[in-house]
Amino acid sequence: MTASFSVVRPKVAFGLRIQHDILKGKAGAKMSEVADIVNDMLFGEQTDWYQSLYSQGIIDTEFSVSYDLIREYQFVSIIAETTEIVALTEAIQKRLDQYQEVLLESRESFEQIRRATLGEGIQRLNSLESIALRGDDVLFGINLFDQVMLIQNLTFEDILTGAEILYRTVHLQRFILQQQ
Repeated sequence: MTASFSVVRPKVAFGLRIQHDILKGKAGAKMSEVADIVNDMLFGEQTDWYQSLYSQGIIDTEFSVSYDLIREYQFVSIIAETTEIVALTEAIQKRLDQYQEVLLESRESFEQIRRATLGEGIQRLNSLESIALRGDDVLFGINLFDQVMLIQNLTFEDILTGAEILYRTVHLQRFILQQQ
């Protein structure tokens, strides 16, 4: 789908609705953490994939990937500003098609990303603002301490299982905001 707006540079959003059981409680919190790590391993700034697209000018620092779990549904959003929409679409689709191989090849990065995520969680415990703004944890019935323990106990097998849920049957939807 394409819409014309007064934008300086075209914006593109990709959406992937996840077909899976409704997740609540700790299972929902765990899936949120797993999805964030999976997406970091696949699309994060530290990946060769990201660096290659960045150096080619296909993406810039506005590129982002997020996972959301809202009541009865879950989805992944990929958002970018780019004039290379076709190249970006092809690169994302190829990456999603190869997610299993990519994750297995980058197994070593899992521990680094898990530790970084754990460090961020611990750091949030020091900030009243962060504690106040983490309202989504309440929806799962957990607190920041539970969240830290959850991240600490994640395994690479959790990542592979989560990736299967997220990307096994992918139907990439695309929405473009282009210049008028």
